[in-house]
Amino acid sequence: MHLPTPGQVSIPPGAAYSRVALSSSFGLAKDDAERFAEVVGASGTLHLSTNEGAPTGMNFSSYRGTLGVHIHGKSVADEPWIHYRLELSTEGSDQPVDEDWTKVWPQVVTVLAEHRAVLRFALRAKRERVTSIVQPLALPSFQGFSHMAGCRLVKTQEDKPNGDELYSLLIDHSRDTIHIIGRMAVEVGLRDSVFEKPWSLMTAVLHEVVEFG
Repeated sequence: MHLPTPGQVSIPPGAAYSRVALSSSFGLAKDDAERFAEVVGASGTLHLSTNEGAPTGMNFSSYRGTLGVHIHGKSVADEPWIHYRLELSTEGSDQPVDEDWTKVWPQVVTVLAEHRAVLRFALRAKRERVTSIVQPLALPSFQGFSHMAGCRLVKTQEDKPNGDELYSLLIDHSRDTIHIIGRMAVEVGLRDSVFEKPWSLMTAVLHEVVEFG
């Protein structure tokens, strides 16, 4: 396997996921940027992808990664930086596998250690299998609309109510399905079981507002 093992990503009863992803972007110190100079080449920019089947026993079809390495941009003043995305998906993927991935990814793991990333997920479930505290509400004062079918719940730092979001949940009720999109800032290392701790934190938040049965 060319990617860190995802670890346990358990699906609540009655729910189905379309994707769970981790992503981040970060600047590179000069010494770290030199690690990638040879494989990036004269263009100064390299984009790679890899695609693996999800591990046995998981309710996902694919496990894929994308990576961008930018040693220099349009001007000499541009700082070198890297961005990546790791994604579990219920949809299959014909995303190509680049041979240089195995040369570059180990360098990314070495450079990064612990860092700030963003966990995102999308979930859907039949309404009869979900109990949500966010129920459709009548909107008599909004002309042209009958009701509010969902909302976005957000948590920021207590001392910075208008600052960066720690996590959020977007809950949308359609006729027979509930769709939930979540986002959470997390500290991760690109080691095995990379999704396990972030997903545990995210599901603890999710179960505060939604029950599956």
